[in-house]
Amino acid sequence: MVMVFIDSDGKFLKDALQFTADSIPENKLRFGLGIGSPEDIVNCVRMGWDMFDCVIPTREGCHGRLFYPSFPVFLPLLVSAGKEGARAFYKTINLTNAKFAKDFSLINENSKLTMLKKYSKAYLHHLFKINDPLAGHLASLNNLEFYLELMKNIRLAILEGKI
Repeated sequence: MVMVFIDSDGKFLKDALQFTADSIPENKLRFGLGIGSPEDIVNCVRMGWDMFDCVIPTREGCHGRLFYPSFPVFLPLLVSAGKEGARAFYKTINLTNAKFAKDFSLINENSKLTMLKKYSKAYLHHLFKINDPLAGHLASLNNLEFYLELMKNIRLAILEGKI
């Protein structure tokens, strides 16, 4: 059986997701295939979904879109984001925009990955402009690290009974 949780306009079908989550026995995992925007993940966790699989971090990275937490520790913002998925806990930038051509700040100064603390946004912008595959690789690494931190914060919020 195939279930679709996005309508023809790309809108999240909250009622269908909640109904489906409620229909799956408590001792079974709820797997949200294709659910991947940070706010949709948070909303689905609140509904009882357990696992997610989506191409957003890498697909968006390969097109120059990078995800960042709004603050180095975004758990409080994640918890207070509200049940409608407010995006207060993260932001995105598009490194293909011309304004990044002269932005010599690091790709991600808070990263645990050396490559993201070594190169500038201007350099990454340049790599995108010349279609160097390293651009998508670095941007995807940034986004995957963001998602790992998001999931860590979600687990902490669940353990603390805040989500």
